[in-house]
Order: sequence, then structure tokens, then C-alpha cells
Amino acid sequence: MLLDVKYDQRSRVIAKSVRLYQENEAFRNELLSMLDHLMRPSTLEVDGKDIPFERFYVVLVEANEAVIPEEFLDKRRRAALINTFSTKRK
Repeated sequence: MLLDVKYDQRSRVIAKSVRLYQENEAFRNELLSMLDHLMRPSTLEVDGKDIPFERFYVVLVEANEAVIPEEFLDKRRRAALINTFSTKRK
């Protein structure tokens, strides 16, 4: 499956899409939700001007197992580590 995120010149998400080989609305919505939590990339500058850009991601699926890009998991992992650390300190 393919994930596509379009950013404006200030690195704000202006469009996102998920293309699945086999339609699965629940899985599609889960992936779209994950796109909402991506780290905001720095702007793309060409000839001194910030320009809109796109990022494509590939998610591999086999036997109901998905290989999701590491970038999707970073924010969730940090939140989990912070929660674990704060719980241990109490």
C-alpha cells in the first residue's frame, strides 16, 4: 500500500491519501490517523524560497502483518517512554 502526504510551503499537511490493494476502511482510517501524528518536517527550500512538497511511504503487508515506516512509530514511542519514566518516578 502507498501513503502520500502533501505539505504546503510552511510544512503543514494540506492533503493525505492511502491507497490499498484490497479495500479495508478500518485499516485505511488507522493509517490516516497515523499520518496525523508524523513529526512535522522542515521546510523545503529551493532558490531561497520555501516550496510545497510531498512524501511517499510504502507499507508492506504479508499474512496480516504490516511493516510500518519507523517515522510513524517515533512519536508514540516517545510518549510511551515518557509515561513509563514518569510512572517509575512516583
